[in-house]
Amino acid sequence: MALDKIRNHMKNICHIMNLVDTKEDFYDVKNQIMDLVCEVIPCEKVALNILSNQDEKEVYLVYSNNTDELLEGHQKNSVTVNSQKIFRLPAEGYSDFIWNAVKSGQIAYEDDFTHKNRKKAVFPIKNEDKTVGFVYFLFAEGYTLGEDDRSFLMQVMLLLAGSLALTNLKKRIMELKMREREMAMAFDMQQNIMSDNHIHFFHGGKISYLYKYGEAMDYLPYLSKRLGGDYCEIVPFGQAGALVFIADVMGHGMASNYFVSMMKGILKTCIHVGTTEPDDLLNHMNSLLMKELDKANLFVTAQAVYIDFEKQFVKISNAGHTEPILFSHKEDIFWYSYISEEKGLPLGIDESIKYACRKIDVNEYDTLLLYTDGIVEATDIEGKEYGTEGILNFCKENGRMDSEVLIDGLYHDVIQFSKDTDGTIQDDIMIVAVQLDMEN
Repeated sequence: MALDKIRNHMKNICHIMNLVDTKEDFYDVKNQIMDLVCEVIPCEKVALNILSNQDEKEVYLVYSNNTDELLEGHQKNSVTVNSQKIFRLPAEGYSDFIWNAVKSGQIAYEDDFTHKNRKKAVFPIKNEDKTVGFVYFLFAEGYTLGEDDRSFLMQVMLLLAGSLALTNLKKRIMELKMREREMAMAFDMQQNIMSDNHIHFFHGGKISYLYKYGEAMDYLPYLSKRLGGDYCEIVPFGQAGALVFIADVMGHGMASNYFVSMMKGILKTCIHVGTTEPDDLLNHMNSLLMKELDKANLFVTAQAVYIDFEKQFVKISNAGHTEPILFSHKEDIFWYSYISEEKGLPLGIDESIKYACRKIDVNEYDTLLLYTDGIVEATDIEGKEYGTEGILNFCKENGRMDSEVLIDGLYHDVIQFSKDTDGTIQDDIMIVAVQLDMEN
């Protein structure tokens, strides 16, 4: 008789293993597994419970052969998982007998004094030494749990734990994939709201910008996987001049992307009503963004630059952004200059601030370079930053390039600089090159 019982146990274990292997999802197989258990072990009540990771005061009842009686006195609050109803029950509704077994992670087995001639048991479901659920048994009248039955039920708990762990893993993978897809869509939207990358002007000028960020551009593992807050807009004024607006929201993710979209709208509105002077533009943007940035505990570094290609001057206003660089290769001599004066506070810090504007004659220069901090803060394996020194070294050797080729080469020089690190640049990269005179 004992041998037949063991064979029956083994047959059912094989059946359960096959269910777990073929259907995979815990919620698709749990009922069949527990029905098989009830065929082998005579029970008056069986309840399969999963502990909530989010709320310790709540337990999920996912299977019971006597649901109505078990739910008496409890709020019948339920959720649906894989088209199946799962009951959410308050933790205080479970006895100390159950919680002692759950906390210890050990099987509990004793007489049930409310039901004569019946014994009860709790079998914890454990995954990597953590109790993730339990099965409560009230055995049939006069039934005593033998060692063979105990061994059978322990194997069932292992299979339940494995199935649940696999299901949770697949769920996390699916959530990550959905998040990646959402981030990629947000990234593409961020790219789409920016202006054209390369704009030519009749008076011998050209403006090019490059923005690299994350998996939507297939540059992994070189760039950070987070959604960034760099933004650039080029607004031509006829064929003689243009306004360049470059900004960096201090932060990552959907919040920074939200402010990129907001800046786009504000910039468009300001220009539509005639606010085109760089300092006026930053003053208006600071006033309009202040409340939202303060609520989000964020700030934005920004620069507004007006370039007149015909008269060879620029007007620039700086809100805490990186220092622009002017350089030239005329007569085979390289020289450069930082535009470092009048560096105001970032947007969103002080509503009362008034930004200054500086006018600069650029007749002696070939190129104006604007950039966000992702490029200067890129590090090599020893932790040394690329810095403005890296930018100048590259431009000294390659500054005669067309602006479009220059920024692409500068970007790849940064990647080469960081190649022996963990493979991730911690911020997005934005580079804007204003080619001031196409003839030089």
